[in-house]
Amino acid sequence: MEYILHIKVLHLVGAFCLFAGIGGLFGIGENRNQINRAVASLHGLGLLLLFLTGFAMQGLNKAIVGFPMWLTVKIVLWIAMVLIFVFIKRAKMSTFAGIIISILIGGVAAYLCLFKPF
Repeated sequence: MEYILHIKVLHLVGAFCLFAGIGGLFGIGENRNQINRAVASLHGLGLLLLFLTGFAMQGLNKAIVGFPMWLTVKIVLWIAMVLIFVFIKRAKMSTFAGIIISILIGGVAAYLCLFKPF
């Protein structure tokens, strides 16, 4: 249980990487392969950290038994963050709209984590 704070810090670092990657999509243009790779790597690293540390915290928390509904919703939101990046990258969604939706998804995920409404 002593590692839970370290895992929470890594979880926050993952969130920062995720949102920095989505914000980095503003800088992507034609012939900018290095920026494209850096932004995609940052986004992917953030998603990986969020996924691994989220399940680590779930496993270490003895008060939570099973797989609660709020965690299922957070996994769906995690998948939505993957899709938003893909949609922005393939020009199916504007970057501004994607960033606004990402911020809203992040807020809902934080709400679910803190209040565990269901």
